[in-house]
Amino acid sequence: MLRFRGKRALLFLLGFFSSVYLMSNLSLFTQVSSQSRVRRELLAKTKLHIDEIVMQTPLQRYAEHVQYHSTEFQCDKLFKQDVGETTRSQEYLEKNNFSFPAFPESVFLKVTKDCAAFKRVLGYKRPYSNFEIEFPLAFSILTHDGVEALERLLRVIYAPQNFYCIHVDRKSPPEFFDAVQTLTDCFPNVFIASRLEDLIYAHFSRLRADLNCMEDLLIKDKKWKYLLNFASTEIPLKTNLEIVHILKKLNGSNDIREVYRRRRLERFVFRYSVSEGTLVKTDQYLPPPPHNLTITKGLAYGAFCRHFLEFALTNQIARDFLLWTMNTHSPDEHYWATLNNLYHNPFLHSPGGFTEHPDKKRFISRFVIWNGKEQRYRCHGRYRHNICVFGLGDLPSLKVAHKLVANKFDLQYDPVTYACVEEIVRNRTVNGLVILNHKH
Repeated sequence: MLRFRGKRALLFLLGFFSSVYLMSNLSLFTQVSSQSRVRRELLAKTKLHIDEIVMQTPLQRYAEHVQYHSTEFQCDKLFKQDVGETTRSQEYLEKNNFSFPAFPESVFLKVTKDCAAFKRVLGYKRPYSNFEIEFPLAFSILTHDGVEALERLLRVIYAPQNFYCIHVDRKSPPEFFDAVQTLTDCFPNVFIASRLEDLIYAHFSRLRADLNCMEDLLIKDKKWKYLLNFASTEIPLKTNLEIVHILKKLNGSNDIREVYRRRRLERFVFRYSVSEGTLVKTDQYLPPPPHNLTITKGLAYGAFCRHFLEFALTNQIARDFLLWTMNTHSPDEHYWATLNNLYHNPFLHSPGGFTEHPDKKRFISRFVIWNGKEQRYRCHGRYRHNICVFGLGDLPSLKVAHKLVANKFDLQYDPVTYACVEEIVRNRTVNGLVILNHKH
């Protein structure tokens, strides 16, 4: 009897443990099955998203690409330095190691295949006031890579009554040049410069490239009033309407930066030459400037009235001075400023020149944060060639800066900051037109 009970007990225990084992395996099977189902659903969604991207036209892909950061992040909060939104944006940039791929030129060639659709989808066609139409502008734009940055800059500053010359570095890859060519082919008032230079940092070629575009623009159209020169790494802080208002108030004067006390004499006392694609200082002294000109330091960028540029390109003193600058460092930073300085060089009689002391001159064309001690603003991005590449923390300063243009941005470094400045100017373009139409 005891032996029988022992067998029954053993069978009972075996049955119990078998049931536990089966139940645990069934639970595990259910979990695995559930995980597999979730994984299958995720893969299906991913495949659907990939299929949607593949089915998109290049224009749709590009439009979605350039609008992504302004729709994904709340720019109004970023301008106000909202902690939550700033943290979310900063984490996004850090997650990508501040390195974002450039939109491929090979795809961009197809983006502009249908020019009418390209301009419609990206918002090139919009109304302009008579105030703007009656005061056309000219733009010189220097670029060497990144067709997306060039197109987005053009879109912000574009107006059908204006004219645009684009200088492409002759060293640029053929596919980039082709992409720029397809972009310009979509507009009757946008073109590539007739003469292209091999651009070298701080070399005369930088000034020559701008002059090439300026000559072309003077020939192309006889009506524009002012010319603004850009690099494709910049964004205007003002709308076309606001720029026209400001330039009309200048009443023919140029907006050219002038510095006399801190002129950095070594840049034009010694001769500079190119060695292996880089500008280097030699131990040779340059002869004095022609016509006893007093050299004034400035900036490569400005707002130039038409008559001043005609003077710079045809006046014999200006032409002699241009030849002399060929062996200096960053001639684009003292050529314009010297010709505009009528305090020290009154004999020039340059149109729109400044007659007071250069160090007293206000300058509104550019918002730039230099890497130096005497700076009002701190750079929240990074420095390149001692100039701040703007970051998220710079947005509040950019919003209130009383300047025409901000220099500079890098789409591959921080596309969020770029998108927010782009958005605020675009929004003000619409609002400005509404106010103007209401007044009239």
